[in-house]
Amino acid sequence: NKTLFDALRHWAYGQVEGARRSMDEARWREVVLRKALSLNERLFRDHPKGPLPANEVRWTAKSVAKWTWRRYRGGRIYITPSTGNPDRSRMSRALREAIPPLSPEAQREAKAEGQRRGGMARGQARREEAEAKLVEALRRLQARGERVTASALAREAGVHRHTARRWLARMRR
Repeated sequence: NKTLFDALRHWAYGQVEGARRSMDEARWREVVLRKALSLNERLFRDHPKGPLPANEVRWTAKSVAKWTWRRYRGGRIYITPSTGNPDRSRMSRALREAIPPLSPEAQREAKAEGQRRGGMARGQARREEAEAKLVEALRRLQARGERVTASALAREAGVHRHTARRWLARMRR
């Protein structure tokens, strides 16, 4: 299934822009389905289990056709936050090959830019908010004389129990 999906989506990335100019979405779905059926026969001709069932091919084709028609814009370059490299899965094959990977220096700059845009600041704000809730919950539990556990803290503060458990472990150190 994954083999068919990958082959079909890579083909569709290169075809969808032209298809948008010459046909509507329903016709695009038919074209993608025909290509999927063809790929299914070609890719799995010699497979021990044979080609995929037709209904599975139809669902894969529908998914690829719908996503590429509505969301794929081949000219854009999306950066993968973890590496700073372009997310090549969202590009046509020709575009992927034409763009060289970012150098280590450029990767560091892209990562720093992402951090400057607030990813770390938002995380810090969420942690501080959760900590304030947990401190108040701890005070309420102690005032009522209840046993202080991560589950009780989480329930009282309205945070996830893992958040409460990590916070409680830090406080006990």
